[in-house]
Amino acid sequence: MCLDSVCSSKKVVASGHPKQQVNVAFFGLWNTLTYKSSGASERRFKGIEDRLKAIEDHLRLDASVNVIAIDDDEHIVEPSDKNTPTSNAAGLPTNPTGHLAIQAVDQVESEKFPLPSRKRIEQLIDHYFKVFNQAMPLFDDHEFKRMLDDWYAEPEEREHATWSAINLVMALSLRHAPEGNNDHDDDLASKYISNAQSAMDSLVYRDSDLKGLQVILGLTMFFMTTAHPQPSCVLIATAVKLVHRLRLHMPYDLNPKAGERLFWITYILDRDLSLHSREPYLMQDDDIGHDIECVPVEEKLGAIPVELDNYHLVVIEILRLRVKLANIQGKIYDLIYSVRASKLSLNQQQAATERLDRMLEEWYHLLPGIFTANRTAEWRYYAFRRDCAMLHILYYHCIFSVRKASVRNLEWTGRLRDFSSAHDGRDVGGNEASKTPLLPSNWSTLVTAARSYFNILKTIDPGDMSLRWSSKCTSEAAITILAANNMTLSEHDLHDEIDDDQSRLRSALQELGELFDEKDYFSPMSMVESCEVLVPLKMEELPIKPSGIFMQQDFITPEHEAKLIHIFENELEWPTRPGRLSLHYGYTFSYKTFGIDEETPFKPFPEWLVPLLPTTEDRPPDQVCLQQYAPGTGIPPHVDTHGPFDQLYSLSLGSPLFMQFANKETGEKIEVDLLPRSMMQMSGDSRLHWTHGIKARKTDTLPDGTVRLRQVRWSLTYRWLRPGAECECGNEKLCDTAQRRNGVEREYRWKQYEEDAKKEEAPQSK
Repeated sequence: MCLDSVCSSKKVVASGHPKQQVNVAFFGLWNTLTYKSSGASERRFKGIEDRLKAIEDHLRLDASVNVIAIDDDEHIVEPSDKNTPTSNAAGLPTNPTGHLAIQAVDQVESEKFPLPSRKRIEQLIDHYFKVFNQAMPLFDDHEFKRMLDDWYAEPEEREHATWSAINLVMALSLRHAPEGNNDHDDDLASKYISNAQSAMDSLVYRDSDLKGLQVILGLTMFFMTTAHPQPSCVLIATAVKLVHRLRLHMPYDLNPKAGERLFWITYILDRDLSLHSREPYLMQDDDIGHDIECVPVEEKLGAIPVELDNYHLVVIEILRLRVKLANIQGKIYDLIYSVRASKLSLNQQQAATERLDRMLEEWYHLLPGIFTANRTAEWRYYAFRRDCAMLHILYYHCIFSVRKASVRNLEWTGRLRDFSSAHDGRDVGGNEASKTPLLPSNWSTLVTAARSYFNILKTIDPGDMSLRWSSKCTSEAAITILAANNMTLSEHDLHDEIDDDQSRLRSALQELGELFDEKDYFSPMSMVESCEVLVPLKMEELPIKPSGIFMQQDFITPEHEAKLIHIFENELEWPTRPGRLSLHYGYTFSYKTFGIDEETPFKPFPEWLVPLLPTTEDRPPDQVCLQQYAPGTGIPPHVDTHGPFDQLYSLSLGSPLFMQFANKETGEKIEVDLLPRSMMQMSGDSRLHWTHGIKARKTDTLPDGTVRLRQVRWSLTYRWLRPGAECECGNEKLCDTAQRRNGVEREYRWKQYEEDAKKEEAPQSK
């Protein structure tokens, strides 16, 4: 959940230093959002926004309630007059959309508050209390089930708030299912959450019990773990005002333990949202009448029982750990991100970060041994594993936030960009960045934390979408840190974990790509694209002849590929002729000289191309050719000219096909399958001494006999100009330099031989 914007010696590369294996063309960051189809999630997002806006407008009329709205107004839908609760309808849901929401679940027409079968309700409720409620105890298990019994025993006493609470628990249960949600479950969760929020008009005024606050907090937690977390900002503001109205920030008379637990849950959510959004938190420590050291917990109500290997049962007070970490989150905002923090001197800033480091270290020492990151193998049970992972996600986010170590820190990423540009030989317009340390203080701790975080990430069940969304912000920061670490190897000691870091980064990017591909959620693909180019290019040589063919599969994500193909098909102007089509960027390729066209000006690389540039060379390519292959189209066997061009790379997109390499001397031929999104490098024999081409045919036959139909394919060919434009390979049959050199000599000799022959023949003819 993010709210503040919605290389090693083993590697065979042309440039030997690992720091050159990271491309920092990533820094036109996070500036566009592309939206996927809006389904159930979009509907529930819009519904809650409509209702929250109506409530917010109404509450402004009440002097005793002042709900703070989120700054991001672009997502708020202005309600019409007919949807605004009237002043004499306090406590009654008069919004017509509420009646529509009630009908979200299949029901008998006469039933006022429809629910699924009681058996299904009890299944979902049991899962909720087993997996979710123990660590964040919104409800008491026994009291909630007694409320459900009363619902069926006394139908004439049914009320909207109880119906909302039941729907909320069912929605949270589905959202936190370890096996993941199918389309049907997601639709059900959408209906249940719509039903739950339909009583918002009355819940915000409900001060006779805790039910209104419980539902509002549950809605907050639900939206915090989705692609649309913005409503949680308004919801938490509403919850804070209700906490104060109920006087829960002071000792509570009616149900003291339950009331205080709800107070601390509100406190946790408020601080968590504040640190993610970089906005002030609402609950001030000076207005809290409870002791942070005495948070009331009971077994399965903020304290989780854990069975150790020796069958010894221990109870871990996880709610108290969350409260103390939330307190530190507030300190991080105060000392790092607040207006006051921006006015601190450099010495004061350094003292603040050191103080926060100590606080986080002391907090981590509070964790029971089994909770620590080096004991993940013991996190066997799903609920316990989930609670451990959540704690560590929050902890590492705090560590990264103290140093502002994130791709969203544009000042820092700008200096990294300048650093990379300087090493690539590009003009960066001055060296002002060198006056500030390139890497934050305590850098080694950040790198170690990033690696540990990725190990924690492996413990998250693939289907746990709520936890995966919760980890997104921390993942972005960890990706940035490890990529920056490899990028700046000249600034600190070389390390032995470069390859492992690359593997961690690639896995994390795949995770982000899959996350943004979750159906019904908006997909900020520029985030993934920007992160992709942070990661060092890792290519492996194919164990075949010819030597020198290096390949990396999945150079980009399928989502990124789809976006590129959309650009190729709809935004680029192609020549109007059949066959293979080409567009050129950088220097234009000359089909007369098979070098560059020196008369055509250099064409800058478009924005979509920059993230796709290979990063294993010491400079960007000089010429890039985008080609479109219609089905059945090929390219004759050839060798790219040796003199003008040095390195050669190719990125395949769209349909797969075979490229054939051939040795004219030996008659050997071999086919390489170019899969979509694969990046290939040709060097050595494959580049200089074997031809390569694509046969013009409409199908390819795979080794297992499968016939694969060719469709439209795109390729990007990257070329670098060879210094001096002279190749020394000496291959007279394939090297243009050798041919030119030897060709001139042969022509001269031929003429001499011809003239000598004529001279010899002349006397004989007489």
